[in-house]
Amino acid sequence: SSASKFWKWQNHDIFTEVRLPVHNDDGRTNKPAVVLLHGFGASTTYWRETMNTLQNEGYEVHALDLLGQGRSSKPVPVETGTSVSPSSPPVEI
Repeated sequence: SSASKFWKWQNHDIFTEVRLPVHNDDGRTNKPAVVLLHGFGASTTYWRETMNTLQNEGYEVHALDLLGQGRSSKPVPVETGTSVSPSSPPVEI
């Protein structure tokens, strides 16, 4: 199965897509989850075929659109000249 949603990070919407594994006959998988991150100027669409393949091989696959990219928020730059302050706290996934 597949699910797309947005989650909030510092008042910005971050687009995420999750693909649950295609299970074995016993309904379980022991493979690790995979996180796919795209480069500058791309989006989760870049991973479409990779996500399908990994899902069909039994992996749980997570992809997200980085801030300012794809379907995520496109904030205006702050004084530092970047979209996010360098002092922003790390994100726990």
